[in-house]
Amino acid sequence: GFEFQQGDLKIGTFATTGLPKASTTLLLVPMRRSLKALSAKFQSHAFVWSKTAQVVVLDAFQAGDAGKSATVKIADRGGDGEGDKGRTREEDLRFDSVVSLGPGRYELGLNGGPSQSVVQIPMQTTENSRHVVMRVGMEGGKGKDGKDIPAYPQELVVFPQVGAVAQQSAASRSGNLASAFAAVLLAAVLAVVA
Repeated sequence: GFEFQQGDLKIGTFATTGLPKASTTLLLVPMRRSLKALSAKFQSHAFVWSKTAQVVVLDAFQAGDAGKSATVKIADRGGDGEGDKGRTREEDLRFDSVVSLGPGRYELGLNGGPSQSVVQIPMQTTENSRHVVMRVGMEGGKGKDGKDIPAYPQELVVFPQVGAVAQQSAASRSGNLASAFAAVLLAAVLAVVA
């Protein structure tokens, strides 16, 4: 298992009940159990071999009931035109799901939730690529001790980004939380399970 600590404070432990028979990649996302708790809960996914791109859609946003109504909108950018000219279809992706996509260019954005601003994030998929689309952030409030809990706006993280799509995505992001979370994903979340 994996044990998470902050200094001497034990935050949480992730344990498995078994391992896959084939070599695979494990996505492990530690997150706060609740707005008022420092302990962690985990979301995980074991990617399987596939000829198509696999996209895991996770919700790591900490919010009350108002924040639970959001979905991720994906648009297939199959054509070469700008704006709606190049778009062939749109649909909503549910959180806590996995979808298979063909190689291509896509745009992702948040639909609903507490934020009114929508930033479109590009994603390039290839055969057998593996991607994570995750809503991050946290509503503010009061902790158990009465102290203020800081708010972090909801943002969409798409990982990994490839080539020109990565540069375009970084330029379009307004906040630092998504960039920081992507760095954490790069450094600590993807682990190869033998």
